Amino acid sequence: MGLKLADVAQQLPSIAGRIQEEQGMRRTQLDRAMSHIREGDPDFQGFSPPSSPAEYTVIATDGSQIDLDRNVSAGCYLINVGWAIISYGTEPGASLDKRADIRLANEGSLGHQEGDDEHQEARDKLNIGLIRSLGEFQRLAELVAARDPSHLCLAMVDGPLVLWGAAGASDQDRQGKHYYDGIVAAMESIHRCAQAAPLTLVGYTSYPGYRDVVRNMRFAEIELLMDRHIFERVLGPGQRSRPFKVESGWGPEHEIYFFYLKTDDEIARIELPAWVAEDSELLALAHAAILDQCGRGHGYPVALQEAHEQAVVTAADRQNFWDMVEAALNRRAMPVSSSAKSRSKRSRWL
Repeated sequence: MGLKLADVAQQLPSIAGRIQEEQGMRRTQLDRAMSHIREGDPDFQGFSPPSSPAEYTVIATDGSQIDLDRNVSAGCYLINVGWAIISYGTEPGASLDKRADIRLANEGSLGHQEGDDEHQEARDKLNIGLIRSLGEFQRLAELVAARDPSHLCLAMVDGPLVLWGAAGASDQDRQGKHYYDGIVAAMESIHRCAQAAPLTLVGYTSYPGYRDVVRNMRFAEIELLMDRHIFERVLGPGQRSRPFKVESGWGPEHEIYFFYLKTDDEIARIELPAWVAEDSELLALAHAAILDQCGRGHGYPVALQEAHEQAVVTAADRQNFWDMVEAALNRRAMPVSSSAKSRSKRSRWL
């Protein structure tokens, strides 16, 4: 059954008015914040882009997942990682592909903790998301290691580099520590590759909702502001901010930095490891190559677009997956049991 659109239409004028009021309050807070920013403040200085490299390769990964279905007894889920390798210059080329990986819930300690179903489902989705993020990073490290080292290279993931769910994982948190160790190992592998040939590693977040910089602005009444609102004002087209350090809890040996970048369409947040942020040439390569990618992709990095298209799982894919799981188990005389709720969704009778 669809929405009762008459109910939606009745509420929208009030909602639109409240949004308009909040936007007005945000503009007032932004004007106040801008009046406190001193000219020449290094936190709000814009750095113009260097020239785009004539030849370079970009490698990007992205992923999606089919979560555990707690209404079906088959305790498995699926991770789909897609990637794009695109080369520019005298020998242009592209390679696009994907890889699906089915895993059992008990291999990841999923679906077995005590608690109500709703909270267990939320925990499982979070943990599968961490597994997927780790898979994206590990595949990126594999592709980087196999690249042509004669080309400058931009390695990208969609979203932050820091895996917040695993950051600060303790020795007692076996599952979290596994993800943390895996991400660190992949990043160290990419770093070793960078020591042999120019390579930069970034995480690209579109329309970011962070407040790391705003929180350090020492005056009141800026609760509606996000970092992007400030940098929309202070950065010119193509400019980036200085790198800021992320308070990640990962320790000094694996520090993460970020900067804000003004593309033609938005403010993006770029996360990068310390070995990129502290190297002026690699930082310049990241700045120039990301802008070039955004220009080719109508405002969003084209390699990330292509990796996403490879990774995306449609509603039809999800249904086909569960049908294939059921068929595989039935061939072994192992019928899949399901809840009454699940069966009711498949066969409506009214």
